[in-house]
Amino acid sequence: MMNYATLLQQIAAGDEVARAEIYALDEEAITPLIDEFYAGVNEAIGLIIIEILSDIGGFEARMLLEDVVHLSARYLYETWRLAARLGLAQYQ
Repeated sequence: MMNYATLLQQIAAGDEVARAEIYALDEEAITPLIDEFYAGVNEAIGLIIIEILSDIGGFEARMLLEDVVHLSARYLYETWRLAARLGLAQYQ
């Protein structure tokens, strides 16, 4: 089983191999990344998750992005809302 928390920490530290591992999983990575996000992450990890989900796309990814934008009272970081808005713009 892949440890997404560890991969996300590695990406935050600049590990492009870890980033490639997640992108290689494509849609299989969406649910675990969403789970990590909702479990609670810091600003940097949240931005990484939003970026990856924006790139991969799909219904579930879009739902998280919309949550971040529209349910903004739940989220502490304006950077997340901005990144989610940019991610949603890719769907236009």
